[in-house]
Amino acid sequence: GAGRPRRSKTAADLAATHARLKARKARLSGDAKALMDAAALMDAAQHDLSGEDVDLRLDQAAFALEAGVIQRDPRLLDHAGRDLGILVEGASPDHRPLTRARALAMCGAGLSALATLADHAEAQDQGRSMFEAAADQFTPDHSPLDWAAIQVLRSGGDALPLMVLNQAEILTQGQGLIIGALVRERRLAREIALVEAMEDRAGLDVLEDRLRHRLAAAAPLDWAADQISLAGVALARRRLGGPEPRRLNLILNEAVLTAREMGVPALAERAGLLLLQSGL
Repeated sequence: GAGRPRRSKTAADLAATHARLKARKARLSGDAKALMDAAALMDAAQHDLSGEDVDLRLDQAAFALEAGVIQRDPRLLDHAGRDLGILVEGASPDHRPLTRARALAMCGAGLSALATLADHAEAQDQGRSMFEAAADQFTPDHSPLDWAAIQVLRSGGDALPLMVLNQAEILTQGQGLIIGALVRERRLAREIALVEAMEDRAGLDVLEDRLRHRLAAAAPLDWAADQISLAGVALARRRLGGPEPRRLNLILNEAVLTAREMGVPALAERAGLLLLQSGL
C-alpha cells in the first residue's frame, strides 16, 4: 500500500519475502498451478537479488524438492538436486557449516525420493546415508531448531532413543512453534508405544491423565498434538483388550481441522493415519 520502495535492494528483499509467502501458501494448498506460480516468483526474486541471497536459494531448492515429491516429478527433483549441489560446493564447512549441512540433508532427501520413484534400493541407501551424515552436523547447542527438526524426521523408526525426543521437546516447548508441536506428538507416540509394549495399562492411564490435565492451557498446535496422543492412548488400550474408544472420530477430526487451519499438514496426516487405524 505504501508503493514500490525507491531503493532497489529493499524492493528485491520485499519481492523475496512475497515469494516465500506465496510458496508457503502453495505448499498448504497443494495446487499444481499455485506451486508453479510460486516457483516463478522465487526465480524472479532470486534474479532481482543477483543470486546473492543464499537462504532464498535454499528455500527455492527446498520448494522444488517438495513440489517434485508431491507431483512425483523426476525433472523437478533433478533440478533441485543440481541447485543443492551448487550450494554445497559454494558453502565452506568453515564459514557456512549450517548452510552446507542443510543443503546436504536436502540432497539426501532428494536422492531418496528419486530412488523411490525409480525403485532403486541402492540409491535409496545412498540418499539415506547422505542425509544422516548431514544431519549429524547439527547440534542442539549450535542450531537447536535445525537439530530438533532432524530428530522429527529420524523418529519414524524405533532406533531413535526416547531421551533424544525429550531433549528436542525441551528445546522447543512453550514457544508456539510448529516444530515444537511435531516433536511433542512424536515423543508421546514413542512413549505410548513403549508403555503398550510392556502391557502397562496403568501406565496408559497415567499418560491419559497427564494429557487431559494440560489440554486446557495448551496452545492450538500443542492441543492438536495432545488430542492425537489421547487417541493413541485409547487405541493402545483397545489393543491390550480394553474397551472401544469413545468419541475417537470427533477427537481426531478436530485435531485434523486445527492442524490444517494452523498450516501444519504433517500433524493433520498423523491424525488422519490414526483415524484409519481406528477403523472408524
